[in-house]
Amino acid sequence: MATKLDKVSALTAQTMNRFTHSADEWMSFLDSAAWLYKYPWHEQVMIYAQRPDARACASIELWNSPRFQRWVNKGTKGIAIIDDSGIRPQLRYVFDVSDTHTRSNIQFHLWSMRDEQEERITEELSHRFGDIDEYHGLPFEDKLVGIIHNAAEDHSADYYSALMNALDGSSLQEYDEFNIKTWFEQLVKMSAVYMVMVRLGLDAREYFEKQDFLPVLDFNTPAVIAQLGTATADISEMVLREIENSVRNMELEERRTLPVRQKACRTARKRRSGGAYRS
Repeated sequence: MATKLDKVSALTAQTMNRFTHSADEWMSFLDSAAWLYKYPWHEQVMIYAQRPDARACASIELWNSPRFQRWVNKGTKGIAIIDDSGIRPQLRYVFDVSDTHTRSNIQFHLWSMRDEQEERITEELSHRFGDIDEYHGLPFEDKLVGIIHNAAEDHSADYYSALMNALDGSSLQEYDEFNIKTWFEQLVKMSAVYMVMVRLGLDAREYFEKQDFLPVLDFNTPAVIAQLGTATADISEMVLREIENSVRNMELEERRTLPVRQKACRTARKRRSGGAYRS
């Protein structure tokens, strides 16, 4: 009789197989993984297979912690993830924020980027991943392409080497090394850009078409799709963590300066009305 672990393993394998039969399915996965960028590739797949609409997942212990003070709704079914860090693989469970509630009326805040933050984010990403002078004057989406191109260039060699050692049984064996390398690098870059755009609230499906991701159909074994997925997850995580830090720093600066601005406004109003003001 199949165990829960067996069922989750089988579901994960079936889901990865769907990626290699449909570019639409790959794009749908990227829509989900964009919100799960702090999870590694194989866990992104497991969460997508069970809850493609998940937006913020954590263990019950983390939800219950003083940091979040949230509780999992009664009767909620957890999202099973295979943990193979120990001697034997075992299941652990995470829950999406939509499956939780708070008793203290504390809002759960998912960070988001505003249009006016784009310039500073671009500048800070350029400092981290390299200049993108050739994209000067272009829309923010194009600048993201340049940033992720730089990030991928710095790390693609290791992923490509692992891919070449995993070609057995895949359609990629039919092609020469140049084409394999070209398609792999392009797919990683496009997939990472797509994920970053989705997480930032940009219309990735307006920027990319289904045809852009058709080469994923040749990554048709668990070993090669895992290399594509791992590279995409790692590069998008690097970029999104940098953006998240930038956004949170700007939010902190705004909170610190808000009292100063409010005091200045009160002073100006009193002066206009002829009232006395004491600091």
